[in-house]
Formats: sequence, structure tokens, C-alpha cells
Amino acid sequence: MTATATEDRLEQSLLGMLGKATGCCLGVAGNESGAALVLPRLCLERCLDGRPENLRQGGCCWLLETLDNEAADRPGPTVCRRGLSVQSVVLPPASGSFRLLVVSQPGRCGGGGGSSVLLPDEEAAAEVTARVLRLCEEQRGMVDEVLHVYEQLHALFAVANALGESSSVRGVYDAIAISLQEHLHADDCCIVTGERWEFEFPGGTDGAAGRLRRSKLELIFEARKSSERVEVLVEQDLAELDEELGERFSSVMTGCIAHGATRCLIGLFRSAGQAPFASGDMCVADSLLRYSATAARNMRLVERLQAVSTQVVRALVSAIEAKDAYTSGHSVRVAELSCQLGGRVGLSRERLQALEWAALLHDVGKIAVPESVLNKPAALSPEEFELVKSHPVHSAKIIAPIQELTGVLEGVLHHHERYDGSGYPDGLAGEGIPLEARLIQVVDVFDALITQRPYRKAFSRQEAAGIMGEEAGTVLDPELVQQFLSMVDLS
Repeated sequence: MTATATEDRLEQSLLGMLGKATGCCLGVAGNESGAALVLPRLCLERCLDGRPENLRQGGCCWLLETLDNEAADRPGPTVCRRGLSVQSVVLPPASGSFRLLVVSQPGRCGGGGGSSVLLPDEEAAAEVTARVLRLCEEQRGMVDEVLHVYEQLHALFAVANALGESSSVRGVYDAIAISLQEHLHADDCCIVTGERWEFEFPGGTDGAAGRLRRSKLELIFEARKSSERVEVLVEQDLAELDEELGERFSSVMTGCIAHGATRCLIGLFRSAGQAPFASGDMCVADSLLRYSATAARNMRLVERLQAVSTQVVRALVSAIEAKDAYTSGHSVRVAELSCQLGGRVGLSRERLQALEWAALLHDVGKIAVPESVLNKPAALSPEEFELVKSHPVHSAKIIAPIQELTGVLEGVLHHHERYDGSGYPDGLAGEGIPLEARLIQVVDVFDALITQRPYRKAFSRQEAAGIMGEEAGTVLDPELVQQFLSMVDLS
């Protein structure tokens, strides 16, 4: 609902109540030429088909003369071409610069058909009308305020939804910049982060701001890099900084997301010819930036906790791998390369996080395998090989009680399945093997081949690539092998 529609309905309703009290149908017009506020209901129904815009398209002659001030000084009522008694009453100055438009069926109003006025007490009518108009003005301000608050709430809910989908501090920055651009009808937006002033454009670099030279963008943000207030530069301000900026933009709004020592500047741009940002826009931006600062601070804490958790797991894995002198650092290397390969095949950020944990923990079950077996320089006996083959199951059992690592289990449990179905522990085949397990397996095989083992020397990277090529389609996923070999440095 628009403010105008609400105001019109209020004024019509209050004037309708006053009209019933006087027996007339009332409207209000401004004293300035052409300034109509509310047209009388009878005029709308009889002459204008209920549409005010019909007034100047063959509508009521009396209304046209009255609104154009030609009939403002005519005393007493007259009869319009539809047979209605009509009168324009100029209200006293204390009531405001308005005139009452009084319309009635002949003989239905005030002093009767022979009366010189339609309203018997113009002074009382003026006082009541002034009160009506004051109420409408107050309501107009309330409607504007309510709509402004609604706009802020709508933007806040939209930002909250966008932030809920963000999984990093940078995601928070992008979400708030794009939301502000959308809700404040800006043509372009940019993000400025880091001590070296890194300019990013979440909506792409095709916009007017994205095509600017970096030096010109720096002019806008230089004086505001330490400010946390929302500020607006209008055309004149921009022209003083640089002639091209003044020609290209009607206004630029800058704000800041500050959380601790970390700061991110947001810039919103409106092109030349558009209305500049208003104070209401600044209020919306300030509210959303303050809200997003809390979200960014919380996300930073989450990132730090994730980093600490990963470091703790790496330390524990390293302690376990110390049992096997030949595989020290193996799980960390597998985790790093698995995430690179996962990103290459399009895994989401959440799945990449799970993949990293799975790769770090894939061999943790070797803690159940005796060191004598892990470090045996000769071929393993069938019984010993069965002990080694049990480590994926032991790894899964160790991880299973940790609810937050539920999504990691399949990658850990099945990283020794073979593409042809001859692997362990469950004999899964092809794409029946979870993708995370197939990714870990490819990297696991490569790292095992280029690492010295108690029973053989390390292969060169090119030799390892040749072996993996031979095993593609039998042991390894052929598509992932191709992706991996095109990614890794084989020199």
C-alpha cells in the first residue's frame, strides 16, 4: 500500500463524516491554481466515472473553474450542469490555504434551496475542516514513518536470509553489498578490503563503478577509510574530487562494516540522471551495516574455531602417523590435494570442508594396526594384510560418535573401494562409491606412490602418473584421474 493511497482514503473518510453532519458532500482544494486534494464524492460519481484523472478530459466545468481559481471569488452557491448545488468556500487563513468544495442535491443542504450558502456556519465548517486537515497531515507523517520502518524491516529480513546462507566473512560482505544495491536501487556496488585496498564488485565489473580506474575509486574512499558513518557524496561533491565522477554519478553512498580491527568499506553508486540518495536511504544502510557487522564478527569467530579445530586434528593425525615413519605428513598432503581436486570438480564450500576433514582422518584407524605390521619391510602375510584392510572401518568407528562429523564418514569408510568393485570394505563400484571417497582415493594413491615405503623406493611423479593412468577404470575413477593429472605438477 502506498502512502498516497492511505492519505487519500483517510481524507475522504474524514470529509465524508463531516459531510454527513452538514448534509453536504465535501471536497478540499488548495488555493493555488490546479491544487486539488480531495474531490467531492458526488462529482466523482456523476461526472468523472469515479476517476479523478477524467477531470481535465471533458469533466466538470465548475470544478475546473474552481481549481483554476476562476470561480474562487463568486459568492453563494450555483447550480452545475448536472443540477447539483455547488459552492467554493474560501477558508480563513488560520485554517490553512484551502477551500471547501461543497456539493449537494438541491434543497438537501444547509439553508435550503433559497439559501445564499450551502453551509449554514462557515466558521464552524472552517474549524472542523482545519482539524481534519491537521489530522491528515499527522497521518501523512505517520504513514511515511511506518512505510520507512517497513522498508527497513523488509531489507533486514532479506539481508538476514542472505547472511544465513553465507559461510565466510567474505560471503557476509558480498551479501550486504548486493542487498543494499537491490533495496536502495543503486546501479552498482563495490567492496573495499585489506590494507592494500582491494576493490571487488559482487555484481560484476560491467557497471559504471566497475569500469572506473582504481585511482578514481580511491578518491572516493580515501577520506572515508577510517570513518564508520554512512555518508553520501552528491554530484557537486563528486565533481570537486574529479570531473569524470561528477559527470558519471548523481551520488555515491559509502559505509563501513567494522568488526574488531577488521574493516570493510561498502560503496553504492547511482548514475547521473537518477535521484541522489536521501536521508531515508542512509538510515536503511546504517541499520543494515550495523547488523551485518555483528554477523561478520560472529562469522570470524566461526572461522577461527574451524581453523583451531583443523589444527588440533592435524596435530592428532601427525601423532598417529608417527607410528609409521614412512607416512608422516601423508594425511595433510592428501587433504590439501583432495580439496584442490574437489574444487576443480565443483564441490560446494560445505562439501569441501567435509572433504578436508575426511582426508585428514581417513587413516586414523591405523592406530589399531600394530607398528610391526605398518613398518614391516617384507611382504605382508594374509593375516597381516587383513589387519591393514580393517583400518577404514576402525577410522569410521572412531569418527562415528562425533555428530558434527557425520558427513565425513562415507569418505573415510570407502576410500579403499575400487572402481571395478574389487575393493574393501563393501565392494562398491563405479559411481556407487561416494564422490568424496573417490577423490581421496586418487590423491591417496598418488601420494603413496611418490613416498618411500619400507618395502620399496618412491616412484617419480611421472612414473606415478603412468601407473595411475593404467589403473584408471579398474582401481581409480578415470575422469578424476584425468582431472588430477592435469592439475598436479608432474615435473
